[in-house]
Amino acid sequence: MRTGVVLVLSIGLAWWIHSQPVSVQPDLKDKIAIVTGGSRGLGAGIVNALLENGMVVYATSRSGECPVAHPRCRGRAVDHSKRDQVQGLFSEVEREHGELHLLVNNAYSAIGWWQERGVLGTSFWESPVELLDQVFEVGVKAHYYAAMLAVPLMQRAGEGMIVNTNSPGCVLYALNVAYGMGKCAIDKMTADMAMELGGAGGRIQVASWWAHAPIQSEHMQHGALDGNMTSRRGIPPGAAGVVPNFSSMYPTALSGTLEFEGRALTWFVRDQERAQFSGMAVSSSMAGARYGLVDNRGIRPPSVLSLKYHLSYLVPWLWKFSHILPGTKATLPQKIWFNLIPDFEIPQFGWKLFSGVPLSVQWPDLQPIADWLRPAAALTHSHTTL
Repeated sequence: MRTGVVLVLSIGLAWWIHSQPVSVQPDLKDKIAIVTGGSRGLGAGIVNALLENGMVVYATSRSGECPVAHPRCRGRAVDHSKRDQVQGLFSEVEREHGELHLLVNNAYSAIGWWQERGVLGTSFWESPVELLDQVFEVGVKAHYYAAMLAVPLMQRAGEGMIVNTNSPGCVLYALNVAYGMGKCAIDKMTADMAMELGGAGGRIQVASWWAHAPIQSEHMQHGALDGNMTSRRGIPPGAAGVVPNFSSMYPTALSGTLEFEGRALTWFVRDQERAQFSGMAVSSSMAGARYGLVDNRGIRPPSVLSLKYHLSYLVPWLWKFSHILPGTKATLPQKIWFNLIPDFEIPQFGWKLFSGVPLSVQWPDLQPIADWLRPAAALTHSHTTL
């Protein structure tokens, strides 16, 4: 009885919080945006959503292709490790428009690099040092340089937003050491840029966008993030038989969709109160809850830092329940679980406050739980579809 009352009150509180009005611009018509790494994956989802909201979007990639044929999409071939090419892009925007309203720093070369070389799952002393170069060259330094070029154009516009796509990789060990170092650099860069741009009262804001993990991208579907299922690869000790491969999470509610990421980020850009988030990490799950958004499946994927997320893959029947076949809609029970039941997300400051130096969560030993769950988990995780 008491548990039921607590659950009802939690649902009621979550509904009340999410039902509070948020002031947003009606659209972003004729405003100018640059999205680096915008031809596929997360970048493509962001580009499509910005176009739908009226923006003129310059989408960069190695190929120079737009993710969709659209009169307001400008595909540009840019290697973001080459500063002259990046300078050329911003010079073109300055000539054509004289101002810039949004920069989404999304270019990232490390995933494709480690997939080609099969180094995911190797420890730092066994990995080539070039992995660190890949993470920082087109993932940190390129973001910093693009932001440098963007601010003067935003000052001319009288407003602006810089979004650095990122992940919770700074507070959780994930994938490899170099990956975590890069994610911490992005979060720190974002916070300090906000200080120099004037904090919450500035006309130009900057945020670290913690995209859902994992996300339904080509890299994820084809196993680029799978590697060896060991504790060194970002899996808690003893949980190798429990935590599913990322590719097996593709047809589940635990993976975010490109469409949802784009919509959530676009609403965030339209938010007239976004200045309060400048310098902070903003998760797409948090933004989705703030604006009452659901994806094309009819659900809001839970945050990777939430209790709901971890219960949904650790508990065998919840893992099976979480599957949603591609191209289908969520059932009513799934909508209730993923949309109405609170995620019970652990505050980001909590992860850092209790994890100790160097501000990275030290995973507990999950061997007893793994031994208890492994028989059922092995059965359920061996299938990627129902």
